[in-house]
Amino acid sequence: MKKMLVLLILMLNTLVFCQSLTQAEKQEIINNLDSTKHWVREKAILDILEFNITEALPTLEQNIFTQEQDIASLYLKGLFQFNSTLSVSYAKKFIDTVGYLNGFPGSLYQSQDSFNVKYLKYEAASILFQKGDFSKAGIIISWIDFRYPKITALMPDQLSLILDIPQYELKAKNELIRISNSPSAEDYSAKAVKYLVNHFGNNIIPELLEIYSSNNYYVTRRYILGYLDNLNYPDYENF
Repeated sequence: MKKMLVLLILMLNTLVFCQSLTQAEKQEIINNLDSTKHWVREKAILDILEFNITEALPTLEQNIFTQEQDIASLYLKGLFQFNSTLSVSYAKKFIDTVGYLNGFPGSLYQSQDSFNVKYLKYEAASILFQKGDFSKAGIIISWIDFRYPKITALMPDQLSLILDIPQYELKAKNELIRISNSPSAEDYSAKAVKYLVNHFGNNIIPELLEIYSSNNYYVTRRYILGYLDNLNYPDYENF
């Protein structure tokens, strides 16, 4: 209860601060986007996102591809947050060009194969997914392969959408089966099974039986038994 109260107070303080910003204060934050200092520009864009300073949108649209990789990624989030008409096309351009933008000041050049660039591409593709654009599904698949065997909270949801893309359907299916059986993915196992059932229906029963026999998660096993029961599957209680 105490934690909820503290969170509520922080949210109210943020709302009050945002509402109390004068136009001059907002403009000062926007002007800081033109600073030659990385940390000043980074703080400015973070403030713009946090306090929803929509007046910054023209600047974000104009200058996104002149920024360092990390700040350009924040600019892209701003385009989506402020419903820019350029958000989708710029997200795709960002994925194609982020490896050629400058890296963090003082760091080595961030190549296309670096962890940072792969992650920024994945973030951009994830934003596109949230907007119903799955044209960069290959980026999601590449990131999952790159991070293998790690499993994250977003993976089941993203893979469920990729199931509908013929060229990636088998890959998505196999990844969801892996999540269902992973000893480190108990929180996501049942969800992965549900997505498999929703997409493949009765055709996934052989895999369900294998998952059930090798899975120790109570929720997952119970879901599989419930599904088989609804089908009146023969002798399911003996599995």
